[in-house]
Amino acid sequence: MCKRLSQIAVVLCGMSTPVFAQTPEPPINAEAMLTALHAIRDKQTDTVKTQRHKLIQEFQTRAANPAAALDFYEAAVKATQFEGENRAQTQFVEWKKKDAVHLKSRDFQNGLRLHLNYLVLTLQRASGVETKALLPGLTSHLQQVRIEQDAGNQDHILKGKIDDSIFVRWYGIGGLIGGMENWEMSPGNMDGIYQKTIQPELRKQKDPRIVEYWDSKIQREASQATKSSLAFDAGKFDQVRKPSLLWNRAEDVLSIGQKNRAATDMFALVKGYPTHPEAAKWVARLEEVLTYSGAKDATAPPAAPAQ
Repeated sequence: MCKRLSQIAVVLCGMSTPVFAQTPEPPINAEAMLTALHAIRDKQTDTVKTQRHKLIQEFQTRAANPAAALDFYEAAVKATQFEGENRAQTQFVEWKKKDAVHLKSRDFQNGLRLHLNYLVLTLQRASGVETKALLPGLTSHLQQVRIEQDAGNQDHILKGKIDDSIFVRWYGIGGLIGGMENWEMSPGNMDGIYQKTIQPELRKQKDPRIVEYWDSKIQREASQATKSSLAFDAGKFDQVRKPSLLWNRAEDVLSIGQKNRAATDMFALVKGYPTHPEAAKWVARLEEVLTYSGAKDATAPPAAPAQ
């Protein structure tokens, strides 16, 4: 009896586990699928390029003059801060009245225009335009920023980060400019724009204009030190800051292949400022320049030049 029950249990267990027969997969045309896939990819790429081109044109138009830039800014504020709110239009009008003085100020409107202008340059670089092609625009931007800074413009719209721009948030384009390398994100950071983007390109091209930045920087800082009411500031500039800037200038002269001129300038600094805080480092660097037989390493710029 027990043997019979065991046989029945085995049969039942076998019946409870269904066995499915594998059906053969239908064939695919891999070559045709890849062709279609590449067409989709190319269409996506073209669509992104078209969208970026339209964005660039839009921002260029808005940056053309302060009035257009201000209208664009007000529209961005309304869309990002008041849209969907109860009494949205009333609140927006109240905001405009409250901030009227600031919105109409020269500093804000000029800073806003430069903010948009730099956003255009940033989008162009993000879209693949080479730095070499952007040099004229970047140089012009720096010249305008210098004028604003000399006039005392400290508005946040000029100093803030492009990737946190109200226009970037409004258009949802943070992904287009996020993670950019060798690119300064603040439209008003002259040193950052020059040292991250312009300086490396000028070095690559062996462009003698590379020293113009240092000449201008020395002139600006000398003027600031002279205007200071503290005699200490002027003395510190002459004895510490200015020699450091001149050394960086000499390093850039070296980077474009003018070794003899650079060595002469470096030697004059070592000799003229023997007690400078960086004197020991200068001596070691100049010794390297004078003794190294090859041009590649000797003309390499320092890893982190003083700003």
